[in-house]
Amino acid sequence: LGWASGWNATTIGLLFKNNILPQNDGEYLIKKFNLDLTPNEVRILKTQDDKLKEDQKKIKVALLNRNINLHQFPESRRLLIKNNVPFSPLGLVELKIYNQNL
Repeated sequence: LGWASGWNATTIGLLFKNNILPQNDGEYLIKKFNLDLTPNEVRILKTQDDKLKEDQKKIKVALLNRNINLHQFPESRRLLIKNNVPFSPLGLVELKIYNQNL
């Protein structure tokens, strides 16, 4: 479990969002290290073009030309996969507090 602080509290994200560091630097770092991509998107980017299917080549071009918006970063895109089918989003927890003095 986390404290919902994520990118801003555990990285230099706030320095970019508060304009202490230039946004261009933040956008560059996010794109350079593919911090905004899913593992599958990173795999497509790293695969040589001659080994990609036609639809994957189109995805790769779109990924290479993507724009980064620091005010919308990061986005949570993780799902629980069951039998190769998206099953449930991650990130929601139900917390019940019981009074032990009763």
